[in-house]
Amino acid sequence: MSVRNLVVATLLLLALLPASAHAVELEVKLAPATSKSAVRAAVGGGALTPLVTGVDFEALEAKARRRTGRPLPDMAAWHRLTLPPGADADAAIRALLTSGRATEAAVAPEPAPPPQVPATDDFTSLQGYLRPAPAGIDSAFAQRDPRTRGKGVRIVDLEYYWTAEHEDLQLDPIATDLGKTTYVQYPNFADEHGTAVFGELVAKDNGFGVTGGVPDATMHGISPVNAAGSYVPAAALTYAGQFLSPGDVVLIEQQTPGPAGGTKYVPLEWNQASFDAIKALSALGIVVMETGGNGGEDLDSAPMLGRFDRSVRDSGAIIGGAGNSTSRAALSFSSHGTRVDLQGWGDSVTTTGSTGNLFGPSLTRRYTNAFNGTSSAGPIVVNAIVAVQSYLKATGQAPYTSAQLRELLRRTGTPQAGTRRIGPLPNVAAALKAIEVDAPTVTLTIADQTVSVAAEDGWGTAVRSLEYRVGEGAWTPYTSPVAVPQGGAVQARATDANGNVGAASLTVPGPPPPPRAEPPALTLVLGPTASFGTFTPGVDRVYTATTSLAATPGAQLTVSGPGFLAGEAGRLARPVQVAVGDAAVTFTQAIGAREVLRTGTYSATATFSLSTAAP
Repeated sequence: MSVRNLVVATLLLLALLPASAHAVELEVKLAPATSKSAVRAAVGGGALTPLVTGVDFEALEAKARRRTGRPLPDMAAWHRLTLPPGADADAAIRALLTSGRATEAAVAPEPAPPPQVPATDDFTSLQGYLRPAPAGIDSAFAQRDPRTRGKGVRIVDLEYYWTAEHEDLQLDPIATDLGKTTYVQYPNFADEHGTAVFGELVAKDNGFGVTGGVPDATMHGISPVNAAGSYVPAAALTYAGQFLSPGDVVLIEQQTPGPAGGTKYVPLEWNQASFDAIKALSALGIVVMETGGNGGEDLDSAPMLGRFDRSVRDSGAIIGGAGNSTSRAALSFSSHGTRVDLQGWGDSVTTTGSTGNLFGPSLTRRYTNAFNGTSSAGPIVVNAIVAVQSYLKATGQAPYTSAQLRELLRRTGTPQAGTRRIGPLPNVAAALKAIEVDAPTVTLTIADQTVSVAAEDGWGTAVRSLEYRVGEGAWTPYTSPVAVPQGGAVQARATDANGNVGAASLTVPGPPPPPRAEPPALTLVLGPTASFGTFTPGVDRVYTATTSLAATPGAQLTVSGPGFLAGEAGRLARPVQVAVGDAAVTFTQAIGAREVLRTGTYSATATFSLSTAAP
């Protein structure tokens, strides 16, 4: 026996000491308008403290009424009654109930080991529970689409202890722990149990270790043990509800002794305070996945008092059982009955943490291939729940309620074997295809005025019908390429089995336009620069300058400029005149005898344009 096992064994022996050595703890739901002093008087004393602290009940109540129009279970009425050592718990309960001071009273639950059975040698392939149905739940299918990997969904695990810093989780230990100093982690029961649960869900998709079924979900844990050391799962569940939104998921990795006592463990909601807390979460739109417990109990049996009969009372939780990893029959230790909705693998689960029998040099690098019990089964069902919820959110739909999820996953799951009812094994691929809202993609291609139509539906339900129409004609099933006249428009549409419709259209090119007549080529060639020579001052004279011109016959020639001759010495008083002939251009410049001429060079520029009206 390892040192850790020795510690656990010592703790369990202490729990078996005579009742006289410990105070007697009761969970009591006070009747309306009952004072604390009246409760204490009914049992002859004792300390009475609220079961739930740190919660704004009015805010939760308002949120629930806005969503459902119905009140929440009154969690503020629940109290912890502490009686002196040796007190008669049964007598105190009778006194409270017969006096009318309490509507519910029971011995407070004590910490029970999480629902995990000893490891066995019946191992299967690593992470086979993520593989396609019927062997696994096909989380591998969901991991291929970013919308179905858990993004946008929070998971809270009601768990004693976990190692957030594990190399394959890489979680912030402070942000991950919702309870912090109010509900403190309790390492006295298999401190790597929570790490194993976390790994099944959100282990990183990083190329080493294992990969969670919904690695993009946001993971949290909260302990059922408060700062005073009391085991108060109902209080922790209620406290966690403050941080969650509709569609988020709470996983209860706890169990409690049923009517047979001892290790005959049943789902936690056997405890009435926990039932009320779960019902409150359900009313807030939070999906609660409750492990069925490892007591091997028949939840339909008479000693269960109808507490697991939905027609008697219904917390709204989905309850999960543990199935054999190869046969899907209920394992002997799993609770079973009509109230058990779905199953997961109860043996041979490969994940982070736990015993470290696969690899385990340290807590942050520990892996197992033998995690088991309803403990390992619960996260497998949660993987399917979260994949559905994240897809719904990613596609703009409202998240499902527990009842909708239960119906979907049971309808699309792989049936169980055997007679002990624990429900089907979820099939993520089938569930997602059943709610898929993605339209098929339609493609049209053209070759020689013949249009071909194709469609595909990604990972959806597949194309059920493919139709086309030309222009405004009738829709016709597509069977072969379609001849379409030039300039004609073709539309096509594809419908999948869920009724999602995708469409595309194409216009066939019309006949080409007649060739355009090319305009004649135009040519314009000017000779060298024209020069007036040297101007003579004081003499009236008209100077001329000529250059050659060759242009396309019949074309129209226009001239702009040249304006005035100008230079550094100034500008002449009169503009240059231009005359265009068939083969030459003549420029004339008139200068008067009285005009002032300064020494220097004068120049100007003329622009010639050639055009035609021919097409």
